[in-house]
Amino acid sequence: MRLWRNHKREWIDFLCDHYITMDCIYKWNDRTLDIPTFQHLKRRGRLAPVNLGFWGSFKDAAGEAKWRTNTLARIKETYAQLKAAGLGEYAYAYGCDEAPKDMLPQIRRATEILKEELPDVPLATTAYDHDFGV
Repeated sequence: MRLWRNHKREWIDFLCDHYITMDCIYKWNDRTLDIPTFQHLKRRGRLAPVNLGFWGSFKDAAGEAKWRTNTLARIKETYAQLKAAGLGEYAYAYGCDEAPKDMLPQIRRATEILKEELPDVPLATTAYDHDFGV
């Protein structure tokens, strides 16, 4: 672990040299962003979009309340950090990875809430209807 800490910027620059971002689409519980690294990458013209955190869906009102308390609050918190650092335009949120079509109504509700709360943040998902609505 010390090797990473001692050479963090070198590793990150190496990844960027090969067009590999340091971002992760599966941020489940992480509420802190590495703002100094993102600022370094922006200064070098290499900052890629930053995922604010993975979001899922919920099945009922109780699940929605818990989702708002946990998931939505976490994503809003990380967005506030990025925005305060002047990097808000790099934010996006990824979620509902390859979810089945029976979850689409719940996913739609989650996206509606996210867009109400964070209208400037693009959302990404790989959930889709494999039957294309047929």
